[in-house]
Amino acid sequence: MSWGAGHVFDMINRIKQNRALRGSRKNKFKENSRYLHKTSLKPNPFLKTYPEKKVNQIKCRIRTKANRRNKKQAFVFWTFLAFGFLFIVLILFYL
Repeated sequence: MSWGAGHVFDMINRIKQNRALRGSRKNKFKENSRYLHKTSLKPNPFLKTYPEKKVNQIKCRIRTKANRRNKKQAFVFWTFLAFGFLFIVLILFYL
């Protein structure tokens, strides 16, 4: 029986190959091998540590910049929306 131009046979082969790969990943998620991944989470000696006060100041500065940016974006959005609405009303009024 002919299965077309080989497309179905190709799909069957790909499904078999993917099924063969699926079993090899299972060992990574078993509980016994999880301790291997936990040991690699050691703190990096090259990273700097900063005092909590300085970190909080930087966070506050970032938040204020984000709030200003959001307010500017909202102002621009509502301004364009108001002008668009006014433009539509004027066009409908004069037509």
